[in-house]
Amino acid sequence: MRIFFFDSGDPKLGSNRIYVKNLSNWIKPHVEKIRISKKFEAGYDFYICSKFCTFQDLEEIKLKNNNSKIGLIHPSNHNKNEIKKLKIADFFIVGSIEEKVYLESYTNNIIRFPQIEDYSISLKKHIFKKKIILGYHGNYQNLIGSNQNYLRAIEKLSKFYDLELYLIYDKSLGEFKNNKIKFKIIDWSEKNLIRFLSKIDIGLVPATNNLYFDKDLTTNIFIKTFKYIFSKFGKSTDYIIQFKYNSNPGRSHLYHQAGIPVVAGFWPSHFELLSNSENGFLAHSRESWVSSIEKLIKSHQLRNKLSRNAYKIYKKNYDPKKWTMNFYKYLKYQKNKNKIRGNEN
Repeated sequence: MRIFFFDSGDPKLGSNRIYVKNLSNWIKPHVEKIRISKKFEAGYDFYICSKFCTFQDLEEIKLKNNNSKIGLIHPSNHNKNEIKKLKIADFFIVGSIEEKVYLESYTNNIIRFPQIEDYSISLKKHIFKKKIILGYHGNYQNLIGSNQNYLRAIEKLSKFYDLELYLIYDKSLGEFKNNKIKFKIIDWSEKNLIRFLSKIDIGLVPATNNLYFDKDLTTNIFIKTFKYIFSKFGKSTDYIIQFKYNSNPGRSHLYHQAGIPVVAGFWPSHFELLSNSENGFLAHSRESWVSSIEKLIKSHQLRNKLSRNAYKIYKKNYDPKKWTMNFYKYLKYQKNKNKIRGNEN
């Protein structure tokens, strides 16, 4: 089996690190040849392509490699060109159940591979301390576009506890501002991520949604409209949850690898990952964020307990070797299908 990985060259992109750098290393012992490049070459059984591959790239692969299969990483349908790519690809590589279900309207040839980082990280041992470091790592757009209840919870808790929020993201994308809490912006790099991750006591993974209703947000016309609709057709106790189709729990996986307890927002992957209060907390309203974070602030024993339980689940369910073998078997099945069709012709 010969596999070509298209490399975008940007280590800041999680999909490039995980599905090109990491996956190519993990699967290399099982295949005949691996090639990673920004320029396409002929003669491979599989071409694993990122969102930076154009439709013309995929078309060229098909013309020059008639029996080859194209796998698209995190495909989208945001415009006509992206939809054309969906139609020419043979299978999709996704990182979550949300993404898989959404893309099943285009094909059922979808392989799920969690967004698992390949870092050598020591498990954090939590001790009693007065100053607590809260942490966010990820995309700047997700940071500012997420449900802001977690920030409002930190603002409230900062009146009673010594807290600082570490924000690890690509600083070139924007500047976070908040005059009610202490925070530190750390420019994303793999070196900085590992260095500052070890200093974080509580990992925060807010959901990327803006449909949240409470008394402090009554000026928003969009929210007022939804409140009116729900007053007519829904119940005041109903949840309205918005999440991206390609939401995934990759940020939580990294915290679990490092032994850091997680408080996360509502979306399906986190319902699966944090199924109870034994390995992390789910939060939605400001009050639930306050309650979850405060429990962890008060008890280093609880921080150790939740992080150790989460690490056990991570090792059992998200071992990259297991997922790599699943991926390899999927490719082998696809290749054998090609052989059968060739013999029939």
